[in-house]
Amino acid sequence: MPDSFKTMATGRLLGFSNLIAIAIVVYLVFYFFVKHTRTGREIYAVGSNIEAARIIGINTGFIIWLVYTLSGALYGLAGVMWVARYASAQNDTASGFVMTIVAACVLGGVSISGGVGTISGVLLGSIMIGIINNALPMIRVSPFWKMALQGLIILVAVLVNILITRNAEKAQLKQREARAKYHE
Repeated sequence: MPDSFKTMATGRLLGFSNLIAIAIVVYLVFYFFVKHTRTGREIYAVGSNIEAARIIGINTGFIIWLVYTLSGALYGLAGVMWVARYASAQNDTASGFVMTIVAACVLGGVSISGGVGTISGVLLGSIMIGIINNALPMIRVSPFWKMALQGLIILVAVLVNILITRNAEKAQLKQREARAKYHE
């Protein structure tokens, strides 16, 4: 690989690694996009309930296409940065990272069923998983137990998510019943 290509990932910008600088720029762009644009809110609506989104007039086909397109672009960027950092391009590069990515997202508050989660939550979940993944080898934890711990983290996060959702639904039901009883 040419040095100019490897410098994309290994170089520095304003004292930060280029990888960190790129991650910050991507975070800021998508934070603004999701929080402050109509399309960002429509993505949440389609993720929460595609039928309801369709009924209120959201072009769900376009939103789904857009989400897959943006995801593909980000996967491509990540692939280029990976190849630039390690100067190696293999067809199975990073194939074992799917569970780590899912763990970071779920730990960051993203619902597996869709429509819930924030860009900041994913960033914090990624940082927490990164700390765990870097700390465990330092205390000589085997890779098997590291994967088991990630699975346990996903399981606990999903269970907490289910409990929180169930409690919120019960609270809403009680409020509706109280309003109905009050209006009788």
